[in-house]
Amino acid sequence: MASKSVELFISYSHRDEELRQQLDKHLASLKRQKVIEAWHDHKIEAGMEWAKQIDDNLN
Repeated sequence: MASKSVELFISYSHRDEELRQQLDKHLASLKRQKVIEAWHDHKIEAGMEWAKQIDDNLN
């Protein structure tokens, strides 16, 4: 039976962008193995309602 990836919501201050990028590097192996799926505000595309996207992914 295939297990579902753990969904990870990354909340951070934009002043800590460099630290978020470092965290992304540390999580890369788990993402490749599909153990986790990470989401942060950089995944919001142009034209999307940012508040709705954050709420949807946080829920």
